Amino acid sequence: MLTLDNGRLLVVYTQWYGATGNDHDPARLVEIHSGDGGKTWSEPQTVQENIGKMNVMSASLVKTTSGKILLTYIRIDSNRFANLWFKESSDEGKTWSEPKQLSHGKKGLIFTVNSAAIRLKSGRILLAAFGSPSAWQKDEHFVSFSFYTDDEGKTWHRSANEVDCPLRGAMEPEIEQLNDGRILMLIRTQTTRMYRAYSSDGGETWSPAEKTDIVHPEAPMLLQRAPGKDAPLILIWNNAVVPGADHQGPRTPLTLGL
Repeated sequence: MLTLDNGRLLVVYTQWYGATGNDHDPARLVEIHSGDGGKTWSEPQTVQENIGKMNVMSASLVKTTSGKILLTYIRIDSNRFANLWFKESSDEGKTWSEPKQLSHGKKGLIFTVNSAAIRLKSGRILLAAFGSPSAWQKDEHFVSFSFYTDDEGKTWHRSANEVDCPLRGAMEPEIEQLNDGRILMLIRTQTTRMYRAYSSDGGETWSPAEKTDIVHPEAPMLLQRAPGKDAPLILIWNNAVVPGADHQGPRTPLTLGL
């Protein structure tokens, strides 16, 4: 979600169609707007049609220092090939550019997750990402990393190293900048605990992952900073684990922590 200059809210999300809504089913990206602080929303309008052989999904919105909006997402062509793409808008989301390729993997999967792009204090745009040789296959194992741009999307660079975790690996990272300038990465794992890593150079390199005390099934989370000066970080996640259950438990209850 992004607050526009006129105070309206802009949300872009994945809209599944024609199947069951699984990660590999057909999907497009749609946008909705609210002018009353989220009480009511406009009808969804397509902002990115499905250009993948499977789908497009997992949208993030971030505004550059010049006011340009970047919309990042995944284009999935198979369970062994996916890359990151983006669009840009210079008129507060009224119109969007043609899709542009962000990552250029020749094989395997490069994924991101919803709300995974941030603007650093330096103006750099940083996007959390993760990858694997495959998904939904026996040889899948994910590592997390990042992409960054210092010229508002003209060129993108991948972090010099990757973050790994036990079992299925380091999945669906979320990032935010701390008050001391470091970047915190929180990571989904199969271990029933959330993991974390840090970057002290704007996402160019990452520390090894370490286990936290946060109880967490194999599910996404949301990490964002609240609005306002000196505002706290907000973490939304599923604070429950059921040993032996699929993905270590149902994705409920939804918990918010500061």
